[in-house]
Amino acid sequence: MNQEITYTCRFCKTTRTFEADTEGAIKLGMNVGLWIKNLCCERCGNYHWEKKKTIWKISKLCGVLAIARNQCSEDLKDVEKVVDERLTVLTKKLAHLVCDYHFVQRTWDREFVDSIMQCPDKFYAVIKVYVKGISEIPRENIVI
Repeated sequence: MNQEITYTCRFCKTTRTFEADTEGAIKLGMNVGLWIKNLCCERCGNYHWEKKKTIWKISKLCGVLAIARNQCSEDLKDVEKVVDERLTVLTKKLAHLVCDYHFVQRTWDREFVDSIMQCPDKFYAVIKVYVKGISEIPRENIVI
């Protein structure tokens, strides 16, 4: 039997509803109340999933760069060139995701890639600062 479930997105805090049959979940011992608390809307879910995948790809590139630098590889310049090119593509993608999610004008700068290239082991801190900066842009600059 379907029941209407009202939930608040755990990210954007909007209230949504949908119909679901929770009897089966309850019979399996699932805590439906806890499950409902962890729901998010499709927009937020897609954003966080795509952001996570993009950051994971950036982390792999940073690992390759760190290994190449630690091994003093003969191909270091070639590796750095390829990593730089791919980081440029991935950071632009990440910037578009973050800016679109926060409804601000798309903002990307070459410094984003340069900061990661300088310290690949600190890539996550660079990304975190970028995302926080975009999320704190005043809402009068919203682009819809």
